[in-house]
Amino acid sequence: MKSSYCTTIFIVLVFTSFFSSGLTPEEIGELYGNGEDGTITIKSGYTVDIKALYENDTVQGVESSLRGLNKGLNHGAGMYNPGEGSWVNAVHFFIEPGAVLTAPPVGKAGNLTNGVIAIKCRGNFINNGTINLDGKGYAGSDTWYEPGRGPGGAPRTRDTRYGYGTRGGTAYPFSLKTLSYQDMLANWHYIYGSGGACGQDGKRSGGSGGAGGGALLIQAFGIFDTENGQIFANGMVGDYGDTTGDKDEGCSGGGGGGAGGTVSIQVYHYAYLGINRITALYGAGGEDSGRGHGDPNHGGGGGGGANFYNGSAGGKQHDKYFSGSGGAGSVGRIHIKGSFSGNTTYPPLLELTEMTPE
Repeated sequence: MKSSYCTTIFIVLVFTSFFSSGLTPEEIGELYGNGEDGTITIKSGYTVDIKALYENDTVQGVESSLRGLNKGLNHGAGMYNPGEGSWVNAVHFFIEPGAVLTAPPVGKAGNLTNGVIAIKCRGNFINNGTINLDGKGYAGSDTWYEPGRGPGGAPRTRDTRYGYGTRGGTAYPFSLKTLSYQDMLANWHYIYGSGGACGQDGKRSGGSGGAGGGALLIQAFGIFDTENGQIFANGMVGDYGDTTGDKDEGCSGGGGGGAGGTVSIQVYHYAYLGINRITALYGAGGEDSGRGHGDPNHGGGGGGGANFYNGSAGGKQHDKYFSGSGGAGSVGRIHIKGSFSGNTTYPPLLELTEMTPE
């Protein structure tokens, strides 16, 4: 546990070390922002939407060093757009114990200004609460004739026959691990987990596919600390097959799970990650509904794909009386650039080496 005295001394050192970092002012600004939004604190007992924080005047549970208590940054409606470079530009950013920071989902509409928390800090980012981006990525399919959303969305079950579950969604062609900052902005649609496919019920829809996980992007010149906090960017579980009624209504395949999202952390000084405080897990496939009638088309939906991995294929109908379960989505990715302590298991941590200004 770092003392407040040590943290205060470190804050002073952060600003003096700008001059000895070897980075130009332009590079520091691109990677770590200009601090124009001041110091921001998410207060204990509140859940705050990052988009509301950035755009709105009044936001309960936010304290701003520039605008006061229960005040957002007031940049205006529609202005939060990290894919175009419009990130929160904080001096320091704090999340108190019992506070939650989240984002609206990308959803069916594919709104890529949603589903992501993107913050640059000239100083420190300290999370003692929860960052929750579970299911905030691409939506799963809720109809058998549509695929899961996203670049790695599982294909529709309508194209399968004789009870075979749809294949899993495909892996993305590259990872943030190989991208520069500008390349990341140019390939923004790959940062979210893709959605799972809907299960099949003859010529009807079975269990809906799970949504993919959202994305957290933090670039801090000082320290990043989540030893006493939690970060979730998990894919959602596919829905179970329908178990109501008889015949078609009682023999549907389960939905595929959503893929895990992205957590990318870049620090100049140091990151305290803790042990397994960050997860970007896949969503499991929904179970089948069990026994029904003899229609052969009751396969499970495939799981969504993401970086490095394909989603799992949906389960085949066991025989003409039993439907198939949905496939699991792929795991997401957790990247770190800079010196750090701690580790992650779900998925394993990957050291980022190329996130530098061009």
